[in-house]
Amino acid sequence: MLWLVGRDRYEAFKQRQLSYTPLLPATVSFPQTGYYFMKDEQHYVFFDAASMGGAHGHADALSLEWMWKRNLLFLDPGRYTYEEGEWRRYFKSTRAHSTITVDGLDQTPYVASQEWGQPLAECVTNRWITGEEYDFIDASHNGYMRLEDPVLHRRWLLLGKKRNVMIIVDWLESAGVHAIEQRFQLPPSADVRIPDGGSTDMLKTIVDYSSAVQMQMHWKTSRDQMGDFAVVSEQGWVSEIYGVKAETSTIVGKGTMTGKMGIVTVCTPVDLEEDRMLPIITRLEIDHNRQEVSISYKDEAGPLDIRLDCDEIDWTR
Repeated sequence: MLWLVGRDRYEAFKQRQLSYTPLLPATVSFPQTGYYFMKDEQHYVFFDAASMGGAHGHADALSLEWMWKRNLLFLDPGRYTYEEGEWRRYFKSTRAHSTITVDGLDQTPYVASQEWGQPLAECVTNRWITGEEYDFIDASHNGYMRLEDPVLHRRWLLLGKKRNVMIIVDWLESAGVHAIEQRFQLPPSADVRIPDGGSTDMLKTIVDYSSAVQMQMHWKTSRDQMGDFAVVSEQGWVSEIYGVKAETSTIVGKGTMTGKMGIVTVCTPVDLEEDRMLPIITRLEIDHNRQEVSISYKDEAGPLDIRLDCDEIDWTR
């Protein structure tokens, strides 16, 4: 570079480089595309509220990826291959992403490697809020409205910035009976533990990652008619490099719904080497008729009460 620009300009460039102060990570949104990035010094979350993006798109509406303290917690599976076949279909499918599937179907009908059927799933962002304490997205898609008995999926995601908590709320609305799966794709290094088979009133799962990071996940549901809902770990696949795939784990909350249903999932990561106490969920309530969620939890920073509904968010320390 020196011989291209000369000594004076080289020295000026060098001084500017030495005096450069990196900007702190900041949340940014692209509402025209439907892509939302929630960022601070610890969190990096990508939320996909984009409509189907043509032949190369994946059926991944309302899915998310999450990195905390440079540890990947939830991931995107990648693409693996462009060749037509079961693996091309899997990696483009809804079930390969961290979102909801209904009746085992893709949000948009799959036709071939470079072709999706009609209608294409479309997303709408209902609310987007960013601030010092948290970021919040409220979005929905109409991919399952094509069914003979239509199903509307709406998802809220709240990420605490000064508190290590993510709250995911899924609202589903239909008239008939449907099988639903709420899926979370994990990295291959993750180890999943489900105490008591995941069948208690407030379901719980513990995920241990390759570092000292551990995450607790708690679920609660609300619906028109009682039915089974359980949390299990299933085999999944991830492709970090084109043409190479690896086995991984997928956390799946599965059950049946009739009419309206709500699922709230609270995720609390901790660093076992640095954090002095594990977060404790003291209250977790969801009302599908009023579309309202209330959470109380406590960590080393103290107690926190959160209430969400269709109009406002209460965040009380």
